[in-house]
Amino acid sequence: MDTIMSYLETMFAKLPKTPEVEQIKQELSMNMEEKYHELINLGKTENEAIGTVISEFGNIDELMEELGYAVEEEAERALSDQEVNDFLAENKHFGKMIGIGVSLILLAASIFMLINGVVSVMEIENRLLNIAGLIPLLLMVAVSVAIFIVADHRMEPFKAMLHNYQITPNQRYRLEQEANEFRSDQLKAVVIGVVLCIVAPLVLIIISVVDGAYASIGVSILLGLIAIAIFLFIYYGEQDSAYKKLLQEQNYQKPNADEEDKVVGAVAAFVWPLAVAIFLITGFIFNQWHINWLIFPITGLLFGGFAAVRSIMNED
Repeated sequence: MDTIMSYLETMFAKLPKTPEVEQIKQELSMNMEEKYHELINLGKTENEAIGTVISEFGNIDELMEELGYAVEEEAERALSDQEVNDFLAENKHFGKMIGIGVSLILLAASIFMLINGVVSVMEIENRLLNIAGLIPLLLMVAVSVAIFIVADHRMEPFKAMLHNYQITPNQRYRLEQEANEFRSDQLKAVVIGVVLCIVAPLVLIIISVVDGAYASIGVSILLGLIAIAIFLFIYYGEQDSAYKKLLQEQNYQKPNADEEDKVVGAVAAFVWPLAVAIFLITGFIFNQWHINWLIFPITGLLFGGFAAVRSIMNED
């Protein structure tokens, strides 16, 4: 019934709030509710009952014209079921591509630290081996950037489609049901991601305490675990945002440029002091001055990737 009442409110939203119109609205509400319960008692499903009620009572144009009220044309374009399904499918793919792209950047840094850590532990004095980690690093970053560009290009047609649109009550009901089912899976993914983010630094601390020479390998493991967590956050977060967008939920708002800058600035205010702290700790406590300078270029790379991804995801 909530779907029917929402539809009724939408129909009368642009009409004057006169006693005559309010009376018609109340009578129509009673008739729709009576018809809905009648269909339910006949064994119809909720979706079938809602669809039948709206098809029978969903047009008040003629009635309003007889009363002398002009009904404004609806500016929004109704989305077809195919368009809704295509958007959900493509947005899911978009989230996967962005998640993979960001994770690849983290894994690139992880491989870079792993190679340098192994070279350091084995005490191999070879200049080529010392810079060998740069090759997969640069290649994987290049692949990530390409993924971001392709993903954004694939979503381009939907940006125009989702401008001034509306969905039918049946579509809204279906999407609400799907969103509720999806969010239970999203919650599990978020929990796993948070646990990985908590475990990751613990692994680094344990490895560093056991043997400081393996600190770079510990950083590699940390970045690998964070990469998995970030993928889960982005992949499920994008699907959730798709449902919010279609349902036009009040708490779904695209951040504007100022809000985006605030978020990026807040992250920067946290990340860079943390990088300095890690640099000093690994230097003074573990005496890793020969390798810990890499913290700054890696932090810059990761932060740049974050800023780029946030910009892509928050485009209008």
